[in-house]
Amino acid sequence: MMKLILSLTLFWALCSTAGALQCLTCKDVTCLTTNPVKCTIEKACVTSSILVTSSGIKVPQIIRGCAPDFVCPVLGSQTYSANLGILSAAASVECCNKDNCNLNILPVPADQTENNLKCFSCDPGSTQCNSTVKCSGVENRCFQAFVPSGISTPVPVKGCMSENICTAVSSLSSLPVLNLGNVSCCDNNLCNSAPTTTTTFIYLIFGLIYIIY
Repeated sequence: MMKLILSLTLFWALCSTAGALQCLTCKDVTCLTTNPVKCTIEKACVTSSILVTSSGIKVPQIIRGCAPDFVCPVLGSQTYSANLGILSAAASVECCNKDNCNLNILPVPADQTENNLKCFSCDPGSTQCNSTVKCSGVENRCFQAFVPSGISTPVPVKGCMSENICTAVSSLSSLPVLNLGNVSCCDNNLCNSAPTTTTTFIYLIFGLIYIIY
């Protein structure tokens, strides 16, 4: 009986592994060296080129890995983008569901032209959020949240965000180390002016990097 149980357990494990999706992953920012990895519960592979801009300095990064549903709600290509005034981040993302299908290296998102949406943003190192930022490209939502600052009072964060980040960001609260909470989004000019409820927020763009670790 014990041998039968062990045999069935081994058979189930082998079947589970055989049916799992396999994606390419990498550990360096250029992603020149990739390794295949079996996904656990993820049903899609992702490749993404991220561009973070802070004080005029642009930092690109390429990531690949198994993608949770909130990163790849649909297959194909999409663009994530957020602008906090002092910092912006954009990502070209491509999702697929075949073994090792995430081998493409995507171009970093091109500079986006300003659209008609304007949102409040916060001054660096301050709780003042009277500045404004003009949204660009796919950034069609204003948002507001709080970031833990190491002191008793969290620091408010406001700015522009693409709708797909607003839709996905609540799912990130379940990931370890990202310390994410709800983000309040709206779609009218300067609609993110109301006091924000206490939540914690770290940018979805950076959350993508977690996938491969």
